[in-house]
Amino acid sequence: MTNNHKPALLTDEQMKAFIRDGVLLLQTDFPQEFHDGLVSQLNEVYNEEGNPGNNILPRIRDLQKVFDHPVVTGALTSVLGPDYLLHTHRHGHFNASPQPGGWHKDSYWGYDRMRNHHPGGR
Repeated sequence: MTNNHKPALLTDEQMKAFIRDGVLLLQTDFPQEFHDGLVSQLNEVYNEEGNPGNNILPRIRDLQKVFDHPVVTGALTSVLGPDYLLHTHRHGHFNASPQPGGWHKDSYWGYDRMRNHHPGGR
């Protein structure tokens, strides 16, 4: 894995692809053992304890390494700016489909303005 903590910002071509396609596949240098271990941890927690809900990052600490990787940090910085925040709502959703992806909308119970995509909901 890379030890460089400086974000690897997206190239102009990557930004164009993200804008055009709405998705961008990022390549990190995590070894296969890291991915296998992460899947094993996730399966163990979900099978033995159920969905950890918003506690998924503290419960599965290796997941934070993905968010901290310079490629992921760089992509988030490129799209959201250098002062972005990771929202505290992190509830995992099981996808039984063999096809990855598909959009999901969370409920904003208790808020006056549904689907307001501004921090703080106002």
